[in-house]
Amino acid sequence: MTLLNYDWPGNIRELENAIHRALLVCPSNRLRPEDFKLSGIRVQNQAPAVSTTSLETSIKTLCEHAPPKLFELLEETIVKVAFEYCEQNQVQTARLLDISRNVLRHKLGLYGMLPNSHSLSSR
Repeated sequence: MTLLNYDWPGNIRELENAIHRALLVCPSNRLRPEDFKLSGIRVQNQAPAVSTTSLETSIKTLCEHAPPKLFELLEETIVKVAFEYCEQNQVQTARLLDISRNVLRHKLGLYGMLPNSHSLSSR
């Protein structure tokens, strides 16, 4: 069911890579949903709400230290972590962050996360 519910934004190559990877990491002779690493896929089990307590604590600590350009630091970190989580898949990252791919590409370029882009720190 996991394979049927995934929208395959990377086309047949993504399917081929997912199957290949699953075959390599599968500990038994039967593939399971967890053997497929599909970026951006959401398990729709009734999971408990995510706690943001540790996130809030981390942000408060940052506020106490008041680094320059705090908002840009937070935004860059969010974009970077999401982009890595989605294995540099722009469509999946944009979907995860609930922003358009164009906005994501702008932010990736701004923070030097695209090839041949110049980050804010180099300006």
